[in-house]
Amino acid sequence: MKETLGPMWLKRFPPSEFGEQMNVTPSSNQAATPSSGDIACTPYDVESLLDTIESLFQKDVHVNEPRLINDKMHELKGDLLTMNSNIPVHSLVGKINQVLVTQSPDTLLERWSSLRDNTKEVLSQLQKNFRIPSNTYAIAIDDSKVSRT
Repeated sequence: MKETLGPMWLKRFPPSEFGEQMNVTPSSNQAATPSSGDIACTPYDVESLLDTIESLFQKDVHVNEPRLINDKMHELKGDLLTMNSNIPVHSLVGKINQVLVTQSPDTLLERWSSLRDNTKEVLSQLQKNFRIPSNTYAIAIDDSKVSRT
């Protein structure tokens, strides 16, 4: 089972900076190595997931079905760890781990608010640091006078 799921897990959640390792056979480990065509998680994906989690908290899912919140937190952690960014996410992963071990709904909501705000700050910082390469040009085309048939 480890030989089957290991490569898929490693492809979705590459070993993190925390030194996590999974013991898989060498042949299956090669299949899990990301290729240049693989796409990492984007800040847009993370922002969308934050909105989804926020809507769950607004519906009091953290009180009635905390397992669903935990699943979304694991998804958020994976997305943050696979996001193509030079900004470290150690503190966010730590905050996610705190949310995962929280039992009290009130404390869970408080920790989620802190995690959400800090994650949005990181995403905002990514947007500020984004620069279009100097050799990239944009052309605006006004197609209002083009006849359509």
